[in-house]
Amino acid sequence: AFDPRVGFVKCASLATAAALGLINATAAAVYMGVDDAHLGANATSRDSVRIESRATFSSGLFVLSLSHIPTGCGVWPAFWMTGTGDAWPMWGEWDIVEGFDRQSQVFSSIHTTSNCSEASVGDADFSGSWVLGNRSATTDCSVAHGNPQDGCSQKGPNATLGAQFNAGGGGTYAAEWTSSGLSIWFWQAGAEPADLAARAPEPRSWGTPYSFFALGPGSCDPSHFRDMRIVFDLDLGGTCVNHLYGPKNAQSFHGSCPHIIETCPEFIKTNAKALAEAYWIVTALDVYSNSSAV
Repeated sequence: AFDPRVGFVKCASLATAAALGLINATAAAVYMGVDDAHLGANATSRDSVRIESRATFSSGLFVLSLSHIPTGCGVWPAFWMTGTGDAWPMWGEWDIVEGFDRQSQVFSSIHTTSNCSEASVGDADFSGSWVLGNRSATTDCSVAHGNPQDGCSQKGPNATLGAQFNAGGGGTYAAEWTSSGLSIWFWQAGAEPADLAARAPEPRSWGTPYSFFALGPGSCDPSHFRDMRIVFDLDLGGTCVNHLYGPKNAQSFHGSCPHIIETCPEFIKTNAKALAEAYWIVTALDVYSNSSAV
């Protein structure tokens, strides 16, 4: 199927993904990866995986544990939520875990329709940092300005993404969605709070989240986010890697991978071995509503 993020991938069907070994599940973990076979000269994409939940959500606590996250030049993994409205982002987008190329710090972002401001969020509200976009303002989260970087984005601590994350054995993200805000915490593997490990989470005891977006009348109304599905995907190239950052930005494709002379699509097409780390291993995904896992 067509990749809505316009990467050098096509979203494989369940049958194709299984036949190619792009997905696998055991009692302990779920694997999702990309096709790393050699491609012919006329190839226009690689098979990859995009999985969406059937259920939709308008609040909840979403806890994701990973032992491996996709990484590498041109690799764009994301665990996110998006509304089911016809016109994106009519019912919102919340990118919980996202990154590009060889980054070691996770990006968490929101994208909305007009009239969503995060100007009220201060340094004491989250421990991460704002990611400055092409515009000078980082707190206007509307996509109405028309460039792919529109929205609000915050960066997490070191080793929350990439090779450092994997070398440390992975970790756990907990994303809480309430009528007053969107919060995300992270712990390295084995450092999760006891209440979370016991599947009786108490988010108020976890301290300051690394990411926080406030919701409320007069700033960013909670109605911006509703009926959202959970999404895992693994893109290669795409609008974000290719166009999101300017060519002189250190976080552009060639800024992140200066040893590569090809364009991002050319590199992905001709360097299958470079995709050796482009896969997810999910060890748990719990969704809590009214303090119960579902």
